[in-house]
Amino acid sequence: MNKEELQKILEEHKKWLDDGEGGKRANLWGANLQRADLQRADLREADLRGANLRRAKLQLPDLCILKDQPPNIKLIAFKFLAKDLLSPYENFQYELGKSYTCDDYSEDEREVCGKGFNVATRQWCEQNRDKQDTILVKVSFRAKDIIAIPYATDGKFRVKAMKIEEIVERLDD
Repeated sequence: MNKEELQKILEEHKKWLDDGEGGKRANLWGANLQRADLQRADLREADLRGANLRRAKLQLPDLCILKDQPPNIKLIAFKFLAKDLLSPYENFQYELGKSYTCDDYSEDEREVCGKGFNVATRQWCEQNRDKQDTILVKVSFRAKDIIAIPYATDGKFRVKAMKIEEIVERLDD
């Protein structure tokens, strides 16, 4: 893909994000974006599965500042679970007030949903309400427990330890 083709796709994607008129969601599935300058690109909701982003210049969401926090500072994020606190993705049963750690996790920031506890911003959760019968829970973790903030994140990231704090809301109400 050359620069002109990429620029056209990104312009159409911006229109699609803004109001949908005259725009089209970016389909960059499997695209070679190696060394591409994407610092001004809004890649929210773009399909970047399998895209080669090695050495691409990206402007990541504000999540990168989480890594700059003091290691033991307590941070908050959110997670979707089923009503019974069963993870619909991991087939794991959580309990309110309980802390969890995992030893098998992926630090690969090219993976959007790798091994570890996948959590997200409240904004991401609000934009991704596609599961029926789910609840939103607040989780806490320490900055030192962040294991990956994926390059193409739109609000999701991974931690290796967290505590299920509370049910925030039922998304099916």
